[in-house]
Amino acid sequence: MVKKIVLPAFVLMVLVQWYVPARLVVQMQHLLKTGKEFRFRTLPINPDEPVYGNTVYLSFKETSAHVSPADTFYTGDQVFVSLDVDSAGYARISAVSKEMPSGATDFVRATVDYALGDSTGLLYVRYPFDQLYLEQPGPKPEDGSVSFWEPDTNQVSFALVMVHEGQAALKDVMINGESLKERRKRK
Repeated sequence: MVKKIVLPAFVLMVLVQWYVPARLVVQMQHLLKTGKEFRFRTLPINPDEPVYGNTVYLSFKETSAHVSPADTFYTGDQVFVSLDVDSAGYARISAVSKEMPSGATDFVRATVDYALGDSTGLLYVRYPFDQLYLEQPGPKPEDGSVSFWEPDTNQVSFALVMVHEGQAALKDVMINGESLKERRKRK
């Protein structure tokens, strides 16, 4: 009796373990193909930072919005950030709400990073697409040194983010018109 249950239970467990990641990959690929592209300005980044390895951590310029003083937001709360495009073609926050926007508004889910408790009603959000994993380039000799990088404030860097119905996926990061993924492949 136990043997009749163990084998089907094991097979079911294996199928579920394959189904969940496969479903996530399919959803992400669908989002990358069908989502609307937004360009989020980033603060200057060092694409060759040896300390962090293959992950680039992004800081965005557009992370704050004014909210109604009547609304109460706390660090870690899930919010819906409605997006618009400025005159230069970069994403900007048009509204932040605790409720999902209705209509044809482009929005992403985010979390409250922190909110100022004063009369300004200023709220800062953290986007879910703030890290880009890059494939490891071919082996290169290490000289044991660590670079201390001074940010180049003249560089133009932005993240290409695909947005659809509250979901967002980071497609690439561009630095002075060059793809960070392509740059990494050439090294």
